[in-house]
Amino acid sequence: MTEAKLTLLSEFLTQLETLETRLLSWGVVDGNFTRDELIDSAARFLRNSEIDPEDFLEDMIAHRFIFEAEVRRYRTRMAESVRLLVHLRQMFPGRPWQSSPTLVSDYRFSVKPRRYPERNRSPESLLEEVQADVQLDP
Repeated sequence: MTEAKLTLLSEFLTQLETLETRLLSWGVVDGNFTRDELIDSAARFLRNSEIDPEDFLEDMIAHRFIFEAEVRRYRTRMAESVRLLVHLRQMFPGRPWQSSPTLVSDYRFSVKPRRYPERNRSPESLLEEVQADVQLDP
């Protein structure tokens, strides 16, 4: 897969996560996309491209950007992670898990744009900078 295609997949993932964030920030963790919704969204996203929206969706699934959460229902990995965390339960011996209390009673959800550090510094220069500020022992 080319770098350009991975960039497109990542940009489309960001769009989907933005849509999911609206629900997650209000506590709705069981939302999902239908396959048709994803194909329509991909078609709009790829409107100036030769890439087939269905193939694009399959690439999203293959690279685990999104996955099938239910039959023909999809979530991003972000939304599924939040859903799983919110539904965690504390199990006790002799009690069915369905009646166990949840571990997460309340949560706040906030999203910031992805950031990646610049990798333009040598380890030696970083160590010198840290040693200037902090006394490190051998």
